[in-house]
Amino acid sequence: EIIKLVEKIFMTEVKVRKQVVLPLNIERRYFDVYGAPIIGLNHSYRGKMTAKITSGSSKVKKIQTTVTNVAYGLLGNGGTYVGIVYNGSKSSSTTKNKTSWSMDETVKYGGVAVVYTYTNAYTRITTTTGSFNLYAF
Repeated sequence: EIIKLVEKIFMTEVKVRKQVVLPLNIERRYFDVYGAPIIGLNHSYRGKMTAKITSGSSKVKKIQTTVTNVAYGLLGNGGTYVGIVYNGSKSSSTTKNKTSWSMDETVKYGGVAVVYTYTNAYTRITTTTGSFNLYAF
């Protein structure tokens, strides 16, 4: 009966309250069961960052900002495994403005029962003599 209740919550994505009777040995116990969906298929992450060059901007050829995201959720028949349900990134760059560059982007993705996400951001600066990354985390 509890399994059917959980299935109903997942399928309809609505709150459910029900009284359940469970036999325990020779007794019958009554429980009030409340359930609310905490998962969905629609997720998003946002990359909002600004890179500023405070000195040496004459040597800068390109500024690129990137935000990456990896989301872990339920996989397999019946959701018996946790694995990667989304792995992506969003980038923005300029070769004209060599003193600062901003990015404010939201990326939407779908994934069932996302239980953990990891987001990282970095800026790649390309100069006349090479390039390097500055990581936010």
